[in-house]
Amino acid sequence: MSTENPGGGQPVGQLSPDGRWRWDGHNWVPAQQVPAGGQNPYPQGGQQPYGAQPQQQAYGQQYGQPQFQQQYGGGMPPGVVQPKKGLPTWAKVLITLLLLFVGLIVLLTVVGLAAGENYADYSCEDVAEEALSIDADKTEPLALKDVTDLEIAEDNREDFSAPASGRGVVLSCEGTGDWAELGEAPVLVVLEAGDDGEEWVRYEMTD
Repeated sequence: MSTENPGGGQPVGQLSPDGRWRWDGHNWVPAQQVPAGGQNPYPQGGQQPYGAQPQQQAYGQQYGQPQFQQQYGGGMPPGVVQPKKGLPTWAKVLITLLLLFVGLIVLLTVVGLAAGENYADYSCEDVAEEALSIDADKTEPLALKDVTDLEIAEDNREDFSAPASGRGVVLSCEGTGDWAELGEAPVLVVLEAGDDGEEWVRYEMTD
């Protein structure tokens, strides 16, 4: 019977080529892992058995060396940039709503008085109806679909005179707006007249 051991004459402590197994003189056993704190797995004199290769840790470092997490403080190997985080979803939604709101306050429509009609004949309901025509064919989340509970906010119908330049408020009314996807929120509808003789209607979401 052969007396040659299965290790093929390997010295005690010899590691396998991949560093995962160690010859204990009788069998190949899993290589001893480095204890927490980087202590030497062969404490006698601080030496490894003859022929053993330096024990390897994560990222190919030898035992006793600090982890990259400790050395660099970020858990990333040298030269690797920590990925930047994007904006949270709520911030993206808020930015979108703010951009849409900025667009709302410049939505205007030109209106004209019928023959024999004057500003005194206009009511809040008339101004709201003109404002709704702005979004009649739109499907945006903040498209205005209805206005209720109207009350006068500013009334210059009886004594309005056009400004020397730009536009002046003839009638403005506050109410409850029904927005396409936002639901109900306060709205201000405004009838204005300019120095060029044209009338304008606009609306804006209010607090």
